[in-house]
Amino acid sequence: MQATDLTGTYTYRSFLNRPEPVDDFNDLRFAQLELRLTATSAGGVSGLLVFPAPAGVEPLAMEMAGQASGTPLAITLTGKGVAGTPIED
Repeated sequence: MQATDLTGTYTYRSFLNRPEPVDDFNDLRFAQLELRLTATSAGGVSGLLVFPAPAGVEPLAMEMAGQASGTPLAITLTGKGVAGTPIED
């Protein structure tokens, strides 16, 4: 796999750390977002982590930046809230 193969749109899911058994898997769900990535042949990765929003409302987003390298390919990303929004860093 090449770094450029990472370019695309993904579903990002985050879960709560609950060590006890749960009856409903949804009890572990924290967030489900859209991760949009663009990667270069040199391994640079950038994009947006977009929060869901109602139709007609501009969604909140975090700017993502990082690097992809190694065999197998590993990716490291850091997110920063977009300036001027409630999630601004």
